[in-house]
Amino acid sequence: MKSEKIAYWCIRMDGGKYAEYARKGGYVAIGWNELGDLSWLKETTPGKGIDELKKKCKITFPKSSGVGVGLTSAQIFNFVMRLKKGDIILTPSDGNLLLGEVTGDYFYVKAPEDGCPFSNRRPISWKKEVPKDKLSERLRSTLYAWQTIFSLEAHALEIDQLLGKRVAPVIREVAGPEVVSILSERLLELEPRDFQEKLIPELLKAMGFEADASPTYTSDGGIDVRGKFRISVFTGDVRLQLKRVKQNITPSLIRELRGSLSVGEQGVFVTTSNFTKDAIDEAKRVGATPIFLVNGEELAKLILTYYDSLSDEVKMELEKRFGLKKTFMIQKVA
Repeated sequence: MKSEKIAYWCIRMDGGKYAEYARKGGYVAIGWNELGDLSWLKETTPGKGIDELKKKCKITFPKSSGVGVGLTSAQIFNFVMRLKKGDIILTPSDGNLLLGEVTGDYFYVKAPEDGCPFSNRRPISWKKEVPKDKLSERLRSTLYAWQTIFSLEAHALEIDQLLGKRVAPVIREVAGPEVVSILSERLLELEPRDFQEKLIPELLKAMGFEADASPTYTSDGGIDVRGKFRISVFTGDVRLQLKRVKQNITPSLIRELRGSLSVGEQGVFVTTSNFTKDAIDEAKRVGATPIFLVNGEELAKLILTYYDSLSDEVKMELEKRFGLKKTFMIQKVA
C-alpha cells in the first residue's frame, strides 16, 4: 500500500499561551469545547460530516456569521479528520517554535486539569524547539495568520531542514519571464533590514536617484524617502514610498502619499505586492497630481535591469537567498 504524503500544519494554541503544557503532555489542542466530543465525525462521510458540523456550530455559536461558521467548521474538521499520523505540526511558543509529529487519532478531554483548557486534542511526539529568529522571514510572517490551524505545505522544505532531515530537493533553473515572477514572489523572504538598508537604496542609486536626506524606515519593512531622479523617466523632485507587504495597495494609501507631496514634487509608490483597480484609478485621477506606480513584478524587473550596478554584497545576497545568478537564471524547487 502506498503511504500517504506527510502534511505540514501550524496550530496556534492561543498564540502560544498553552504551548508549554502541550509540550509536557505530548499533545496539541484546540478549543471550541462547547461543541463537546467530536469523535462522531469519524463515523460520517467527509461531506456529511462537515455539513453536520456547520449545523452544530451555527446552533452553538448563534452570533457567528455564516462566513464565521464556515471558517470555524473547516478548522475543526481539519483538526479532527484531516490531520493524520506522521503529519508535522508547528506550534508557536513565546519566542520559539515547537515542531512535532502526530502520533495518533483525535481524543477528547472533558475537564482538562493540566493547565491547558482546550478539550480537543491530538497526541504529538515533540521533536524540536527552534527560536523564531532562525526561521526565514517568509515562514515567520506566515505564523501570524489569524487562523487556529492552517496548512504550511508551501514551507515543507524549510521545515524539514529545521527538523534536521537530509533534504535533497530537485532543482531546476529557469530563465526569461519566469525569473521575474519568481523573484517578485521571493522579495518578502529578504530580512527587512537587508531589504530596506541594502537592496532598495542601491537599486535607487543605480537608477539615478539622489536622496535629500536619510530615508525613514517603516514598521512594515518599507521606506519613505525624498530626493531627485536624474534619468529620463523621472525629472525633478520625487517623494518615494515603498511598502514591503503581501496585501494589495488600496486607494487610501495613494491619497495619503499625494497629500504629503510638496509643490512640484512627483509621487512614486512602490510595493512588493500589487495595486487594487481602485488604487490604480486613484493614481491617475483627472484633476489630481498623478502618482507613478511600481508593483512587485515591475520592481523585480528593475532589479534585473540594474543588476550589474549593484554591489557584490547585494548580488551575493540575491544568489544566496533566491538562487539569482548573473545570467539572470534563478533556481526553483521543481
